[in-house]
Amino acid sequence: QGSPSSVRLDLAWETDGAPYAWRASTRYEIPCRVWGTVEIDGEEITFSGPGQRDHSWGSRDWWAIDWMWSAFHLDDGTRTHAVTAPEIPGFAVGYEQRGGAVVELEGGTTTQEFGPGGLVTSAQLATEPRAAVLDVEPLAFGPLLLTAPDGRVTHFQRAMARVTTADGRRGLGWIEWNLVQPQG
Repeated sequence: QGSPSSVRLDLAWETDGAPYAWRASTRYEIPCRVWGTVEIDGEEITFSGPGQRDHSWGSRDWWAIDWMWSAFHLDDGTRTHAVTAPEIPGFAVGYEQRGGAVVELEGGTTTQEFGPGGLVTSAQLATEPRAAVLDVEPLAFGPLLLTAPDGRVTHFQRAMARVTTADGRRGLGWIEWNLVQPQG
């Protein structure tokens, strides 16, 4: 348990790729650039870097299944977005885009390693059709404990991360793991 902090955000987003509408859901994703300031307890931090806009409609059951969400900006201009679900082998939704060309994912998997405190220490994301493999190094976490009214619990781990592709490209972005906890 911590003490309250005063937080102020003054950020702007600029689209940095093609909007992507999910076919199976009322949701879209857009790679972007973000800049501005974040102020925490009077300390102002100037920020400029990669971002992602995500909008979805409808209800969401955070306690239904495990999943991974990611959005990365690579140094060669490639933008990636992927969602995988370990309970649905080979399932992935998302894109890889560069220079206006968008390739929709057809499948994928994510594996991850956990440290002693339960946070992910490294992960690997593999997607098709381009056989992309991304090694993920979480850098800074904002984990949340989500408890449903009926007592179900999920650990929601969101992290700023560094990514390296199998062919040596590098980038930054965000990755999330929704980890439903066993009941009992």
